[in-house]
Amino acid sequence: MQHILAIDGGGSRTRCLVINRDGHIAGAAESGPSNHLLVDADTVKKSLDDAVTESMREAGIEGSDVACISAGLAGVDYDGRGADEMATVFRAAANSAPRICNCCCYR
Repeated sequence: MQHILAIDGGGSRTRCLVINRDGHIAGAAESGPSNHLLVDADTVKKSLDDAVTESMREAGIEGSDVACISAGLAGVDYDGRGADEMATVFRAAANSAPRICNCCCYR
């Protein structure tokens, strides 16, 4: 079954939900901050990785079960400023992510 990872990354915490094809939450996790304007890149990567890994563990899925990742990330403006920096960090943290559907306003 294919799942979507929905990530809300902010200045105080990062949340990740695993959503199944029926639209139900299959897993959820919370970790530390991921606003790249407030914390260093290593902290951002760790927070994203921790939230993603734990939510997938809770849902009982692996990377191959993820169809798409969508992330709303603080520090990325509506006009896309900051998106490149966060997309680079996010891709590194997400390891073998199949596809990033939306990284805030970044496409």
